[in-house]
Amino acid sequence: EMAAALASEEHNMEAIEALRKVLATAPKRIGVHRDIGEIELALGRLEAAASEFCEEIALHEGGPSDRALESSYQMLGMAAYRMGDDETALSSLAKAPDTVEVRYHLGLALARRGRNEEAAVALREVLKREPDHRGALQNLARMAGALGLEEERRASLEKFQSLYLKEEAKHALRV
Repeated sequence: EMAAALASEEHNMEAIEALRKVLATAPKRIGVHRDIGEIELALGRLEAAASEFCEEIALHEGGPSDRALESSYQMLGMAAYRMGDDETALSSLAKAPDTVEVRYHLGLALARRGRNEEAAVALREVLKREPDHRGALQNLARMAGALGLEEERRASLEKFQSLYLKEEAKHALRV
């Protein structure tokens, strides 16, 4: 609880220290490595985050799936994608719950591997669930272009541009 409070106040290093103390007294406690990994990921320390997610996954070996395990696969997949390790990203994201964020990162990793058709399918699924997802629109336009789907590319770019212009107008009004 103290670590969660520290993290919510952006006292990340103190939160990690508190979680390490928990691990010192209960090294097999479920969720602690995942929590440390989430903080490391938020700090941009990708290798440290990935290591913590792998530690959490190892604790679950042979046991039932739960939220800590599922979110560890999701976060490991996202960290691996950001590090350029598409193989780990793809295998981890395949074991993660089917969320918009997982589908989006799956699409990005597939695209980087040149698996454009599969990437387009994943990005279309993101847009079914979240039609205004600008990252998915932009990347689907790239995939559609690579696949020769000019109409889909143009439609994605037009929607992306529309959303961008609306955001710019909102920002200008605030200023």
